[in-house]
Amino acid sequence: TFFITFDPAITFVEADKRGEIYWDAMLANRVVRTGTTRPEVGDYEWTGNLQSLIDQIERKYEETGCAVPVAFDLETMGLFPWYGDKDILTSAWTCEAGRAYVVDHRWDSELKRKRLRSQVVWLLTSDKVRLWGANLKYDLIWVAVKWLIECLNFAFDTLIGGSLVDENRPNKLNHHAKVYTTMGGYD
Repeated sequence: TFFITFDPAITFVEADKRGEIYWDAMLANRVVRTGTTRPEVGDYEWTGNLQSLIDQIERKYEETGCAVPVAFDLETMGLFPWYGDKDILTSAWTCEAGRAYVVDHRWDSELKRKRLRSQVVWLLTSDKVRLWGANLKYDLIWVAVKWLIECLNFAFDTLIGGSLVDENRPNKLNHHAKVYTTMGGYD
């Protein structure tokens, strides 16, 4: 098996290639370790109820007395939340590596919508939660516009952090997914 990547000298003129070279090396390492290029996928559960996650956060908070880091991500219709015909499709939540709860927000009943909304409000406002995410500021704009919920426990946005660490590298979701996860990028 052969893998081909860029000449490392290209990074002097095209800084974004550093991430591509790094990803190529990680992919080659995956093949050596596992025999395949396929990513190691975690346990993702489709749910219409986030109470299990809230219970898990409550237990962790009781054990440590510290706010629990919770990762949050949205999938949306387009890039502009102010269009009336565009909406939030799904949200994903986790407080444990390798496990996530994914919610389809095209709700099918008023009762389910109210219960889920109260859970989302708790997750976005509780002092027991410290919210993290990749491009989280963008997702929170969608939450404010579409759900009229203001997040009160924002803790960290990886894209902002990445820009502070190295402003010369590409700080895009695709790059971060390649460098900081075992799953790879969007391409």
